[in-house]
Amino acid sequence: MQDRYAGDIGDYGKFILLRKLSEKFRIGINWYDPGELEFERDKNGSFKQEDGKYRDLTGYENYAPDIAEAFEKMKEKHSIKMLEKLDLIKNAVYYNKLMPRENEKREKWHNAAMKNLEKSEIVFLDPDNGLLCRSVRKGAAKSVKYTYYSEVNDYLKEHKAVIIYNHRSRKKESDYFNEILSKLCEETEAERDLIQVVTFRRFSVRDYFIISKDVYTHEAIRELIASLLKCSNNKPFFYHTEL
Repeated sequence: MQDRYAGDIGDYGKFILLRKLSEKFRIGINWYDPGELEFERDKNGSFKQEDGKYRDLTGYENYAPDIAEAFEKMKEKHSIKMLEKLDLIKNAVYYNKLMPRENEKREKWHNAAMKNLEKSEIVFLDPDNGLLCRSVRKGAAKSVKYTYYSEVNDYLKEHKAVIIYNHRSRKKESDYFNEILSKLCEETEAERDLIQVVTFRRFSVRDYFIISKDVYTHEAIRELIASLLKCSNNKPFFYHTEL
């Protein structure tokens, strides 16, 4: 999550989902803020992706009018800190420290985040891209755009549930899900039956992998998501019933 993306359509879906879950759980958010990434700039020093390109909520504003109105007010000046100040999720706790690339420094950053979010029941991890992929090694420049499976496991040990944002890859959907679900079960204490996925589609496909520690939490989250889908007529959210 970077300042230049704060308040875009992706955040709109994200805040709607997390606010629904906050009806029963205390939410903690780790923004996984990598700062401005030089490798994302073109030869003229500009960012490759147009800032603000995905801020149009037209047709979607009625799903959460107050969130849409708040985002509209911060269109010209937006940042992660401003998102926090909007206070759109009751009693949410945030961790917003720049994430270092070096493994040793990142471990200290991760431990500080764990400490800051320790009273949360559900922790949401919001990396730029999602879970670490095979083409990127730990400590590489682009690793700041991902969360590590070991970090997910640390949170899962301490909290009722962990949610990870993951930008959909171009793989066949079934292969994409099988690869991530298998790796989560191999590299963390996650049980496949306790993993749920919610997708938010607008401009690009964003998946939210929700890992619960126990059946009670899993079912409580499932019921909240069902309520959310009912209110939004299943759009723009999609709940995957078969994984």
